[in-house]
Amino acid sequence: MTYNQEPAKKNTKALGLVYLYTGEGKGKTSAALGTMLRALSSGWSVTWIAFYKEASWGISEYEFPHLLLAKHRRRLEMLLLGKGFYIQNPEEVVTRQDQASLKVASTKQGKVTDDDTAAAHRAAAHSALATALAKLQQPQPPQLLILDEVCNAIADGLIDEQLVLDLLVQRQQCHVVLTGRFASERLMAHADLVTEMKNLKHPYDQGIMAVKGLDF
Repeated sequence: MTYNQEPAKKNTKALGLVYLYTGEGKGKTSAALGTMLRALSSGWSVTWIAFYKEASWGISEYEFPHLLLAKHRRRLEMLLLGKGFYIQNPEEVVTRQDQASLKVASTKQGKVTDDDTAAAHRAAAHSALATALAKLQQPQPPQLLILDEVCNAIADGLIDEQLVLDLLVQRQQCHVVLTGRFASERLMAHADLVTEMKNLKHPYDQGIMAVKGLDF
């Protein structure tokens, strides 16, 4: 991957760093969660906002607050604000008993479904972004803000990239972590750190299902 090598503005005491984890390989959200734990261990306040994940998924990281000491737990906010998988080109559409449409697509791990409209997905993504902005505008904003899979939301057309760039301008001392595939050169140019996760080998390629505890 190549990108514009123009450096981001030099960091000052009044400007937090922007970390960007992107690429086709596994580890983007895992890297962000590792940063989150390190920040909490340093006494920081952290807000983690997911753009696709929803509470009904039962992902392991949503249990993090229950594993932490009280002094760490009260400094952590984890918000799963997504609507789940966003399927734009379904293989089939099933009408449920409540007349809602269920979009179905295949992956190497099996079938995934999407029971929300494109408008509902866009509204959820915009709500997640608005929540992130509101957190930055609090009298005491978090010291670390993680926007999980925000790059996917941009690539899927759920939110405009400029809105994310506008949010970064308002980060002040808050450090921001962005994750997700398909980060643009423009977004990478605004980050202080860019790490590309490259997929060299993956169990999924052999048809091995995701493992709870390792992958989610």
